[in-house]
Amino acid sequence: MGCRRGCPRFKTGVCFAIVSRITALRRWSWLVAFGLWGCRGTGGELTQNPVRSEVAIETDLVLAYDFESIHLVADGTSSTVANAAPGGTPGNVHGATAAEGRSGMGIHFDGDDWIDTGLDQKIVHRAFALWLRADAVPQKDVIPFGTMHDESRLYFGFPPEDNTAGLGIGAVSYYGKGVPWVQDTLWHLVVLNRVDGEARLFLDGKQAMSMPDGTVAAAGIYFIGAINKAHLGQALHHFRGTIDSVRIWNRSLSEREIAMLLNEN
Repeated sequence: MGCRRGCPRFKTGVCFAIVSRITALRRWSWLVAFGLWGCRGTGGELTQNPVRSEVAIETDLVLAYDFESIHLVADGTSSTVANAAPGGTPGNVHGATAAEGRSGMGIHFDGDDWIDTGLDQKIVHRAFALWLRADAVPQKDVIPFGTMHDESRLYFGFPPEDNTAGLGIGAVSYYGKGVPWVQDTLWHLVVLNRVDGEARLFLDGKQAMSMPDGTVAAAGIYFIGAINKAHLGQALHHFRGTIDSVRIWNRSLSEREIAMLLNEN
């Protein structure tokens, strides 16, 4: 039997091997063109495509408050807010009330309110996000999220100086003078992301400041709307305004995911 036309000097078996090789190469080129370029695996990784598959934004969530469901507890002295994270326990609301949020319902703090999340800072959480709208500006010496126990802390907020951002990790607090920060009564997204040995604070998707990440050595429950001074047993530095869509993750976020949070409904 003769060989395929176009390779008359080769025997049938040799020609078939060459044709099979060409077909395989074409099949690989087709697969690359339709999405395998950029896939990641063990060995032989293709890493030149900047488009990389991300995990779902909900992955490793430990706290998710949307404030669509706030319930008064039986004794009438406080409320609870549902935690939509898998296995999440409700937060205890002290004084704060339901209000119009950025999307749906939010929760309003009038200067002496807070939410006890029940989450301990000694468990290493890597990313924190919330939307906030201040009742008035400037807000000074105000901490809308965080906890502190002696010299161990994790918080972000408004230091005593005008137009500055405040960030505390471990034993260190840092005030960023002149950084872009909340200077109006509009909605703003604040994200604290602990990644690559740094604690990075983002405002509306843009990095405002950073500091070396620290070790949180002492226990302390995160409060929202104020800081938990755990060693004093008090909620202090209360925020005045509305907060919505609070999230805490056990992992760091990519900048693409931070942008997704900014653009979510």
